[in-house]
Amino acid sequence: MKPILLLTKSILHEVPLQQRLQEFNQEVFSTSELLPVMCNRENQQRTRLLFYFSRVLISETVGDIELGHLLPTLQDHDMPVIRVVDNLPTTEERKNWEERGVTDWLPMNHSLECLRETVISIELPKETLFEAGQGASYQQAAVKSIRFSKNERKLIELMLATPNQVWSRQQLCQQVWGEESESNKSQLSFLISKIKRKLNSLAVSGDVIETHWGSGYLVPKNYASLIKELLLRG
Repeated sequence: MKPILLLTKSILHEVPLQQRLQEFNQEVFSTSELLPVMCNRENQQRTRLLFYFSRVLISETVGDIELGHLLPTLQDHDMPVIRVVDNLPTTEERKNWEERGVTDWLPMNHSLECLRETVISIELPKETLFEAGQGASYQQAAVKSIRFSKNERKLIELMLATPNQVWSRQQLCQQVWGEESESNKSQLSFLISKIKRKLNSLAVSGDVIETHWGSGYLVPKNYASLIKELLLRG
């Protein structure tokens, strides 16, 4: 696997994260000198440099303004971008940054499982063709290999058991973690967001998981067959 490019303003600050990634036998190149190069969309060096990396981690030491300058360059190369943050963004902030090119978020106080699922197992481009099933609006497209974490699978399987039925946040938290808490509700929103991104990478038009504000979430019946097939593949 190609190395991870870690863009930062302090290489020393990134040593703990770099060591944790290396526990997965993942090579990491941490640099501050390449920040100006990557921010400059006209610099042709960036094309040659990005070829050597599989994904990019943007340190929390890099400000939002610089992140905004980085994203167009990284999007030009279809490069997965993981943003390291002190605290997970709000739903509105997350939507805004994801539209600009952020692929996922890595909290500073991450667990090893979170690190593995967010950075190591992130879906990478793969030459595969998928033709979706009947009853929903899909298109045949080159898609990505998708992997689901244990808790992501548990959530999907719960909702797939009763398509078109709304599952409340309380019910889902109880089923996945055994209790409802503010921390679990926050993690639930994060997991649902990740599942949606993974499924929507198939160029599916529509909401594969619907959010019913004040009620909960559901999987529409016309998407159930597709999602079941993806679970078998993932």
